[in-house]
Amino acid sequence: MTTAYVVFVAGVLLTAAVSVAVGVWAPWRRDGGRRLTRGFVAAYDDVRRDLGTHWSALVVLLATAAAAIIVTWPFGRLARRTQPHFDVPFYKWTLRHLDRTGGWHRANEFLTGMGNRPQIKLILFVAAIVFGALWAWRRIGWWKPALVLFATFVFEKYGQSILKLEADRGTANAGAGSFPSGGCARLITAYGIVFFLALVTWPSIARRWRIAGWTTLAVLAFVEGYTRLFLFKHWLTDVLGGWLFGALMLLALIAATRCLAGAGRRSGEPAATASASGIPRTRTAAGQPDR
Repeated sequence: MTTAYVVFVAGVLLTAAVSVAVGVWAPWRRDGGRRLTRGFVAAYDDVRRDLGTHWSALVVLLATAAAAIIVTWPFGRLARRTQPHFDVPFYKWTLRHLDRTGGWHRANEFLTGMGNRPQIKLILFVAAIVFGALWAWRRIGWWKPALVLFATFVFEKYGQSILKLEADRGTANAGAGSFPSGGCARLITAYGIVFFLALVTWPSIARRWRIAGWTTLAVLAFVEGYTRLFLFKHWLTDVLGGWLFGALMLLALIAATRCLAGAGRRSGEPAATASASGIPRTRTAAGQPDR
């Protein structure tokens, strides 16, 4: 069991260190990242002028969610082909070094529930009520958080189902999950979009707390993946695929939420506030109202 503890602690510390380093370094603030961001904003402006804000948010969500599935799709095929050479040896190593009894086993059974569907549904439901009330009070649009959170659950669920068909392989244990790990993907998308809604609701949150929040999400994602492997619910590549798909789908949901939330900015709100929330400021034709 010493190996299990060492892997867990080392993984948590490494994940936190990398997440903090990325947040501090902020590659998207560099010249290349800024040029890429400006390119996306310019493309969104064109779509928004033609379709209006709400329809353009839907187009952004569909396009970026499809991109998340397309990018993850080849990884599922690769996981299936490399299973005898990668997943099976790791599975056998895990069997030799982990004891599935005692307090640590019970702790993993408890922690893995973070990504289970019933818990995720409850979190999204509560978040929809809380943010709906806050956005109604701020006149951003009470229905928008509920729509975003509903889309989070639906797009992750059916995106995972599509990718599952591509991997099309046996599970690590009888009755266990398949590629990609739904627990990992659900945790990243659900917890991540809830945190992003908090950033949009309170745009003045300091950068250090933003980094702390995203670092916490990264650590929770690692813990979820660790528990899925410890309990033999997934192959290793299932977990890696869940992390990849969850992160990409979260980016898709964030992009759509930026578009949708931008439409609800109250007239007269300082531009700095909208900028701090991470919502790109867009410009409509002179004299025309924001659609």
